[in-house]
Amino acid sequence: MKILELELNLYKRLALNNIRHFKLTLKEIVQLILGTNASGKSSILYELSPLPANHKSYHKGGKKRILIAHNNKTYELISDFKDGQDHYFIVDGENLNVGRTVTIQKELVKEHFGITFETHELLLGHEQFTRMSPSRRRELFTMLCIVDYTYAIKLYKKIQESLRDT
Repeated sequence: MKILELELNLYKRLALNNIRHFKLTLKEIVQLILGTNASGKSSILYELSPLPANHKSYHKGGKKRILIAHNNKTYELISDFKDGQDHYFIVDGENLNVGRTVTIQKELVKEHFGITFETHELLLGHEQFTRMSPSRRRELFTMLCIVDYTYAIKLYKKIQESLRDT
């Protein structure tokens, strides 16, 4: 996955610095973003994700647009907050999110890029395995694993019930 462009309109975290429109075109392999404390560097990093934008992070009429090249396809992902919440998942000119819902957008991002909110939080260090409860770690490891443990968990619970009954 290669991010080609990020565009943010009326993004609240940049509005503190009187930035209403922000466009980042990534042309080099390594990019450097400089700024003073609280200028929005981490916020920009957070938005460099194919996940749909959170409407709470944008003023009314705000918009996030990200352009991605992946597996010889061009993806244009848009979260538009002009009239409510509209999300577009455009692959080579065709919108796959016909209903423009955030739920379908998240599913499409997971299907095409393998990214979920949980993996995004882990990658950015907002959630850390060392600070999680054992049950949360187990939940995340199970989610990240490609093996379906449904049958094994059902069998384990059945054996556990049987043992308890005896």
